Amino acid sequence: MPTTRQTKCLGPSVWVRGKKIDTIKRNLEIIYSNHPQGKCLLDILDETNSPMGGRLLRKWLVLPLKEVEAILKRQRVVETFVQKEALMDECIPYLKQIGDV
Repeated sequence: MPTTRQTKCLGPSVWVRGKKIDTIKRNLEIIYSNHPQGKCLLDILDETNSPMGGRLLRKWLVLPLKEVEAILKRQRVVETFVQKEALMDECIPYLKQIGDV
């Protein structure tokens, strides 16, 4: 059955994984706070405009990249939107309309 999009599966060697990184994420309170009234890093950083954006940010925090080229590529994309605020402002209404896929 033909699909309208193709998915790209990245191998397990692309991300940092293991018990050590899980301990680090827990101690740094990246996804969950260790305190009842506390905020985790995700809560502080999440200014996404769509459910998909929120999931992508969460994925980026939970599965940090370990390959330098992949990190630099991601930084270039983010940098483009930071430097071209008008472009970002133009894209936001469209992203909000997409909803959840």
